[in-house]
Amino acid sequence: MLKETAKRMIELCDGNMQGMASTLNLLAYYNDISGGALKHELEMLNGMMASKLCEAKNDVKGLDLECRFDEEQVRKSGISVTPRIVLAVMDHMLREGSRQNCTCNDYAIAMYAVLTKYEYYKGSREDFVNMMNRYFAMNVSYGALKKWLARNSVDFNDWNKGTGKTCNRQDLARDFKELIDKVRTYKSKNF
Repeated sequence: MLKETAKRMIELCDGNMQGMASTLNLLAYYNDISGGALKHELEMLNGMMASKLCEAKNDVKGLDLECRFDEEQVRKSGISVTPRIVLAVMDHMLREGSRQNCTCNDYAIAMYAVLTKYEYYKGSREDFVNMMNRYFAMNVSYGALKKWLARNSVDFNDWNKGTGKTCNRQDLARDFKELIDKVRTYKSKNF
């Protein structure tokens, strides 16, 4: 009965740090009075907490991105809103290859959609393709970008067509937007 209750308590934490800490305290107490009957559950919860702490640490560490481009390159990029942050995020995502099954066109389409939808980018599609090729050494197809956007628009939230390619591009766009927002928030708090 005690082990079943402990397992249910761990399930209720659902990755919440405060819930895990409170549950850890309760389990430690009941483990002591039961002569070590909940040792396995304590180890499991301790591992969950360690993983969550490591994840939080890496999340913040990964937000301290620096732009490797000089002032002239930043100015000529066509990115008008927080260009150093946006270029740093683009560089990070492209170097990291955050999604192994995505092509350079997938990245370019997703990034262009985010940049134009949220008005970060003021240049033309052709300028964007050229910038991607020059700054990131990516062989992006202008035709692929133009064709995709003509069929699907820049609003990546409306790309729900169910195909693998669409899902990959939509996920990339969401990841890109989310990372820009996180880095901007991090930089504003730590400036």
